[in-house]
Amino acid sequence: MDIEARSITARYGDTAVLQAVDFTARAGEMVGLIGPNGSGKTTLLRILANLRTPEAGTIRYSGKTAAELGALASAALSSAGVAHQLQYAGNMFSIFFSDAESAGVPVTDYDGARRQDVYRFAAFFHAMLDAGVYLPPSPFESWFLSTAHDDDALGRVADALPAAARAAASATPAER
Repeated sequence: MDIEARSITARYGDTAVLQAVDFTARAGEMVGLIGPNGSGKTTLLRILANLRTPEAGTIRYSGKTAAELGALASAALSSAGVAHQLQYAGNMFSIFFSDAESAGVPVTDYDGARRQDVYRFAAFFHAMLDAGVYLPPSPFESWFLSTAHDDDALGRVADALPAAARAAASATPAER
C-alpha cells in the first residue's frame, strides 16, 4: 500500500504547523519523520490516520482518495436510479440514501440523516456484505479509506458496487 501526501497544510489558530507538505511512502518502505518539537510531526500522523482533516491537500492510499471511492459508489447508485448524496470529511465519507425531495440537501444533523431511505441502505449493505465487503453497519456511519485498503480490497469494493446499487434500487420500505 502506497501513501502519497500532496500539499498537506494544517494550522492551529494562526500558527501554520504544516505548509504544503509532500511525500510518498511506497509499500514495504520504512519512513522516518524527523523534526523539532512543534514542527507538525504528530499533526501529520493524525492526518494520515484520519484523526484530523487538513486545511488543504490530499492523501492517496494506493493511488485512491475517499473522493474517488465515493465517486465510484455514486456512479453505481446513479446508474441504478437511486437518489443519494455524498458528504466528505478528509478521507471519510458518508452516503445518504435520500428521497427525491431531500436529494441534494446537505445532511447537517441527526434529523436530516433520519430522513434518508434507511431500507435502501439495508439492501445495499447486505449486497456488499454478500460480496465480501464489510461496510459500516449503520446508515449513520462513515466509510473511510486508509492504508489497510490495498488494491485487492479496493477492487473488491468497486466490483461489488453495481449489484449493491441494484439491490438498493429494488428495495421497498418494510410494512409497519
